[in-house]
Amino acid sequence: MALQSQLPVMRTLALRLAEPEVPQALKKDHTKPLARAIEGGGAAIEAREAAFADAGRTSARIASFREDANHVLLGIEGSLKQIASKRKLKSDWVDLFFPPNDRAKTKSAKPEGAKPGEPQPE
Repeated sequence: MALQSQLPVMRTLALRLAEPEVPQALKKDHTKPLARAIEGGGAAIEAREAAFADAGRTSARIASFREDANHVLLGIEGSLKQIASKRKLKSDWVDLFFPPNDRAKTKSAKPEGAKPGEPQPE
């Protein structure tokens, strides 16, 4: 059972435990631990919801940063292309300022079991 579905059951159990026909020994042994468990469960759910909200805000900030960085890089690339044009440089001169995109490489570039430094079969 998930915590969110357990809490209502635990609250119902706490109410039943408070009924007058429940033996005092049972009440004495279980009332406080059950109340602590309910309180801790509620706090855990609130903390989880706060963590999800924080994760969403962080994702939004990352996306915004990426957009800003991309905008700046496009501006730099445009300026470099203008300089290259004025100086009559080759078109690959601008590419020297930007590293190759490593993400474009496939993840399976090395076969499984290959040791570092070994040549790869083609």
